[in-house]
Amino acid sequence: RGNLASTIKAQGDLAGARALEEQVLEVRSRTLPQDHPELQTARLNLAITIKAQGDLAGARALYEQVLEVRSRTLPQDHSDLQTARLNLAATIASELARTAHSPGGEGERRREREAGRERCADLIGAVCGAQVHAARAAILGSPAREAEERCASLAQSLGRSLSFAQGFGVFEPLRELDSPAFAFAETTRGAALASAELTRRAALSPKYGELREALRTASGELARLAQKGTTSEEFDRARVQRESVERVLALLARELSVGNESGVELDAESLAARLAGDEVAVGFRRFKKWRFDSIDELDSTGQPAVREISVESLCAFVVHSSQARSSGDVQGDVQAGAHGAAHGAARPALNGAAQHPISPTSLLTLVDLGPIESIEEAARAWRAGLGVASTARGVGASANEGPSSAVHASGVALREKLLDPLSAALAGATRLVVVLDDVLHLVPLDALPLDEESLVGDRFKIQTRTTLTELLLSRAPFDGAGELVAFGDVDYDAAGGGDETGAVSAPPLAAADVAPHVTDALPRASDRETLAVDHAEGGAESKRGVADGDLHTADAQRNATKRASILRGGSWEQGFAPLAGTGVEVRGIARGFADQFGADAAPKLCERANATRERLLELAPKARYLHIATHGWFAPESIKSWSDAEPLDKQSGLGMRMSGEEQVKGMSPMLLCGLALAGANLPEDAVGRAPGLVTADELSTLDLLSCELAVLSACDTNVGVRRAGQGVASLQRALHMAGARSVITSL
Repeated sequence: RGNLASTIKAQGDLAGARALEEQVLEVRSRTLPQDHPELQTARLNLAITIKAQGDLAGARALYEQVLEVRSRTLPQDHSDLQTARLNLAATIASELARTAHSPGGEGERRREREAGRERCADLIGAVCGAQVHAARAAILGSPAREAEERCASLAQSLGRSLSFAQGFGVFEPLRELDSPAFAFAETTRGAALASAELTRRAALSPKYGELREALRTASGELARLAQKGTTSEEFDRARVQRESVERVLALLARELSVGNESGVELDAESLAARLAGDEVAVGFRRFKKWRFDSIDELDSTGQPAVREISVESLCAFVVHSSQARSSGDVQGDVQAGAHGAAHGAARPALNGAAQHPISPTSLLTLVDLGPIESIEEAARAWRAGLGVASTARGVGASANEGPSSAVHASGVALREKLLDPLSAALAGATRLVVVLDDVLHLVPLDALPLDEESLVGDRFKIQTRTTLTELLLSRAPFDGAGELVAFGDVDYDAAGGGDETGAVSAPPLAAADVAPHVTDALPRASDRETLAVDHAEGGAESKRGVADGDLHTADAQRNATKRASILRGGSWEQGFAPLAGTGVEVRGIARGFADQFGADAAPKLCERANATRERLLELAPKARYLHIATHGWFAPESIKSWSDAEPLDKQSGLGMRMSGEEQVKGMSPMLLCGLALAGANLPEDAVGRAPGLVTADELSTLDLLSCELAVLSACDTNVGVRRAGQGVASLQRALHMAGARSVITSL
């Protein structure tokens, strides 16, 4: 009966489904204990059906029964209990949306609305708290990928929570939900990074080094299988092996860090205490915004029909410093904002234009930025104006050209959507700590125009973080100069490992030796990257030629791009072109490092055939400053198809197995991007591995706790698979997961 009811319900026969589901409920109510899970399922199924028919009161009664049982019998963070809470809250809100258009006394409706508002706030607050607890458990006890998957699953209910915080189209905003929704949003954000940070707390264990090496080996095997082609079973075995090592590290770290679980859970008060008086934290978050609306037609009960609609949206959490609050700076602005809102006054936007205010009432302000589609369109338009097409790499605009009026206008349009709505909340701030989400990972906020003469970066010093929980971490300051490790002028056609001794070249420090093939001045970044893009795309060098003084002729570069490459079907299919200017770059950096630190300096340069993946994996953990000037790549099309025999699902016609690319994107997306080093243009070796490619996944397994700053001086170093709330599976993320404190990459 239950199965038949589900089928005819899917066909639109709600009345028939209801009759069957009532029979199922009657039988189960007689034969099963009142707490039995199958009885709750019967109640839920019937509640869904009669709610769809418009019987909101009947649905609410059933949802109340389910919630009462599950609250007594399930752990407070159980997913079924959260479903019961959300179902009941949504039903209460839909009832109130209907009664807003029903006849009756205004006083009675007001009392019903206040009672419903309070009940919904309690239910959604409980959901937020439970999901935070579940996310914390996932991060503390799971490998990075599993933690991310679990937190992404938990965050599916974030949209409902944020929608209720903003009123769900029924209430005035439920500001008491801002803080729990913030904790929910930030605890589930960047779970893989949080998990990786916790595993490094196992560094005090004698097993740590052995486990890190095992993790690196497992990651290398996973990359090899993905690149050469494999079967689903073989890939899964390698992935499980990698995750089993991560799990041991996570459990070991948890044992060693009892009582020190900072960086896992975040609340607005703790964050506000870490902010300086002129500092504001801003966390952007994509979510699905829901609302109820009563429409001009009647449902099957003869009452006004209620429709639930949703739209993909963007919001921002703004956290003010508690120091500014205690000094009265923010409070004064809050009072002015509230007063202005009450009198319909307008406050200046970032550029001084009139803007209606928002009124923060605490350390935390939640701002709805509207549908994300228009923001995405504005971001695409601005980037296109700068010379970045949807499939291009790098920015092609000349460093000597000023922005056109069209580019300026598109930048202003984007700023008006992203930052102007925050103007009241940002009043008095000079520094912003920002966490981006979704398409905003492609937007350098400080480069947005403020007016005709200045940029947003001229008003605010903007620091981008991967998560706001990073601000709660305590790390010891660095002492001394430390080591500089720099890679540049990579020979992508090199077959060997450089000099016979394998020594890293010492940096020439004389000014005359810094640029042996070009002038003493370093080339502009835009020139170097434009050259890289032209050659990588193939054929474009005939239009622009090769930079004067380059050791490689145009013919040599054309030949190089014809070498076999594992990066099939994409921009890098023809190989990697030389970047001779990067040799000048890294030697100049080494000279400046030596000038700065003198006798304490220990720069190590890896150039030409010495710039191998083996050297990078060996030297990077020793570096305080890591500078890599080479090609970055993002090539989702590079994954070969699995070589499975005819799968059962294909034979049955019931479904299709995911392709290799789909499995990697979903489970190991950092295998799809990486760096090109010496030998990257060579054919695969005997085991199917490209000798000069290192994946972001492999970099993430390094121990870079000693690294204060990592710079990836190339295009395509912050691109990858995006996932709302979890960031970009990119090289930047890989280096943060490995422990680097600050990472500079390109968009």
